[in-house]
Amino acid sequence: ANTTPTPPPLIEMPPLALTTQMLQCFLFALYAHHFRKWTLFAPNSIGFALGFAWSSLYPIKLSPPAASSFLTPWRIQYVVSLFVMAAGGMTIRRFPFLSSSIAAVVGIIMCTYPLPSLHRAYRERNANLLGSTSMNLAMMTCCSAWVLHSSPWVEYDVFVLVSNAAGVAVQGWALVIRVCIARRRGVNERELTPLAPLL
Repeated sequence: ANTTPTPPPLIEMPPLALTTQMLQCFLFALYAHHFRKWTLFAPNSIGFALGFAWSSLYPIKLSPPAASSFLTPWRIQYVVSLFVMAAGGMTIRRFPFLSSSIAAVVGIIMCTYPLPSLHRAYRERNANLLGSTSMNLAMMTCCSAWVLHSSPWVEYDVFVLVSNAAGVAVQGWALVIRVCIARRRGVNERELTPLAPLL
């Protein structure tokens, strides 16, 4: 029997996570290259390459229902990101800390943009709005590793430290909300158990 291949799933997420990754990783890679911080340069170069590829493919992979809401923000964010990256490249020698300062701000935006979803998830008791638990744990682990690496005990860098500390806080709060939702759901189930025969 002939089987029709399943088309790859289309994305419905806002473009901010992709465009901010592209921009932040480029600026941190630029800053790291200028100061010969190779442990910072290598992962951010890979992050930029992936972020650039994902951001560039975003309109192709965007689902039709989401296109009406997210295509215009993607265009604006993509063009602004390219402009800021070009400006960072032209000013890195004269103002080397400008790129890292902008990257830190972009990193904070990237790490804290899920905050409205966290509030909605807690209000509606819907953990699905937080993404997967493994994603929260992975992001918290990644940000925690960068916080440790940029601490005064390893290789102090205030720009990397601040942006990733925001990520630790947000992902940690997401995990706390998950626990609260799970406990609340457990209480509700225990309250309904004696009534099950009547329902």
